[in-house]
Formats: sequence, structure tokens, C-alpha cells
Amino acid sequence: MSWFRRNLVALVAVAVLLPATLAVTFWNDWVGYWDQRASVPTVVELGAEAQYGGAAWEVTDVRTAEPSSEFGRSIGLPADTRFVSVLLEVTPEQSSPGCQFTLREESGRQRTWNTADLSPLDYYPQGDDSAFCDSERTDPYRIEVYFVVPVDVSEELVLTIEVGESLPSYLRMRL
Repeated sequence: MSWFRRNLVALVAVAVLLPATLAVTFWNDWVGYWDQRASVPTVVELGAEAQYGGAAWEVTDVRTAEPSSEFGRSIGLPADTRFVSVLLEVTPEQSSPGCQFTLREESGRQRTWNTADLSPLDYYPQGDDSAFCDSERTDPYRIEVYFVVPVDVSEELVLTIEVGESLPSYLRMRL
């Protein structure tokens, strides 16, 4: 009797069990990856309110400035850039969620930018406006998030809001 015939049952078991083991292992990792990544958007039109992550979110104002404007010069906006400020009204259900903001182009090159709150600009939100989600707030408040983007940025922008506990869902607010 040949070696192949003596080990046929074991070879068939390896041929079936090895791919099955790899599939289960990688499936668990893949599902975990997508569950921790913003991959299920809720699109919100400008001026509409959306419930997400334990709070109501609404974009109330969008402002832009060029480096040649008086405002652009006063904050030290670099040449060939544009300042984009988004004002949000946040109404927590109980306490405000922690969150992360990004600005994305919906068309064109589809670039993404993080907030400019740690940039060397001489700019800070005015009055009682916050620059971040304050998890200790239980009352409605306003957040002003601002970005420095290239001057050739598309006019079709969206603000994305991610709350860690609500991933993979996230808000995609059109501006």
C-alpha cells in the first residue's frame, strides 16, 4: 500500500479544515475591523437635525475666508489656503458624547482634513462656543470646528462626525 493511500483520510481532513480555519480567523478580524471603522453613513442635508450618538446635531452656519481677506490676515492664514468654519448646535440626550470631526470633499479629489484647532493660527472659537465635544455637558451647546484647506478645494464639502460608541455608524453632514 502506498504512502498516499495510507494517509488519504488525513490529507482530506487537512484540505478541508485548513481553509475553514483560515476563513473563520480572518472573518472575525475583518468583522472587527469594520465594526471599529466609520463605514455606515447617515447623510444629513444642510440645516437638518440628526440624532446620533446620544445627541441631536445641526449645522447652523458655515463660513469661509481667504488669506487676502481682513479676517484671513488677522489669523495668519497661509497663502493658497482657505479657512472653513462650521458651527454646530449640539443637544445631548443625557451627557454629550465624545466625538471626532473631519471635513471631506464629496466630489473632485475627495480629500479629507482634520480640524485645525491645534494649528498655529491665531484663532479660537468666540464666546461660549467650544472647539470640541465636551462629554461633561448635559445642556445644549455650540461647537465651532474649523479647518484649513487648499484654495482649490471643491465646493461640495461634508462634515463627518464620529462617536466611538456608535461606530460603525457616523454622520455625513452636507455643507
